[in-house]
Parts: sequence; structure tokens; C-alpha cells
Amino acid sequence: MINEGTIPAVFESATVVFSDNTDQALLDDMEINYEFYGIYDGNGNHVDSGNLGSFPLSQFEEKLNDLLSGVRLEPGHNLVLGDLIYDHYDLELSEDTTNDTENKHVGFTVTINFKQFNK
Repeated sequence: MINEGTIPAVFESATVVFSDNTDQALLDDMEINYEFYGIYDGNGNHVDSGNLGSFPLSQFEEKLNDLLSGVRLEPGHNLVLGDLIYDHYDLELSEDTTNDTENKHVGFTVTINFKQFNK
């Protein structure tokens, strides 16, 4: 996401809403392999980054809020979330997952809010 405004924007909150038909057993067994953010200026130069390592998908909202707390985007800066190299999330099943989760579904929506901040 790019700050296309003329003043800085600071992270306010992130929400993760799981769909009604999400299978709880599958949700409990899924992990985000590596959570990363990078901030780049308008020329693609690295400005800042952070990471949290791996964690259960069920903790995504909490971890995303922790990760982005205090993040500030200057005008023209771009925030990239996911894997450092591939710019996406790797979702994996834990090693002790059983066949009970086969053909099941996990759906979710992520909303990230920034607010203008001119101090």
C-alpha cells in the first residue's frame, strides 16, 4: 500500500475477520510461516522493515497489530507485507495436522487502517 497523500500516515489498526464457514480445526492447524513488513520510498529504496517469525493463523490480527505498531508512511512510501523476497504470505499446516482437515476451508479478510499524521 502506498501513501499517496501529501502528509505522513501512521498505522492505526488491523483487523482480521474469518469467514463464517471457516473450519476451526483447520484454522487451529494453519501457521503463517514468516511475517514481514518492508517500507520503500518512491524510488524503491529500503527505508525500514520488521518481522515476527512464524505463528498460528488464528493469531494473525494480534501479530499484525504488534508488527505494525508505530509504523509511519511518509508521502510516496510503500508498505509491503508478507515474505521478504516474494511479497506474499506462506500458509502452512502444522506437522501434527490430521486428515480431519482435508477438504476444509479457511477464509479471511484483512483490513489495515492508517490515519493522517502531520507531527
